[in-house]
Amino acid sequence: MSEKHPKQFCFQVSDQDFQTSSHTGRNNSAWRCVSVAVKSEGIAVRHSRDSKKRKTTLFFTNGEWAAFVKGVKEDQFDPVGGIETHLQ
Repeated sequence: MSEKHPKQFCFQVSDQDFQTSSHTGRNNSAWRCVSVAVKSEGIAVRHSRDSKKRKTTLFFTNGEWAAFVKGVKEDQFDPVGGIETHLQ
């Protein structure tokens, strides 16, 4: 039995739609840069240093993004040992 995948959710975004995170910086000699585009259709997220941009952009509905932000605020994604342990 083959499993059907829902149509991929995406919408039109341009480079000008993206804003770089205020937490962008260097960690262990690697740049960690996240850019986010907030549009009425949803949220688009990508690594701002990726030259392929359009192929690596992640798209979220407003509901998916709201659930993610809620989870972050409630520490649902805190790795074992705390985030500080993983950033050293």
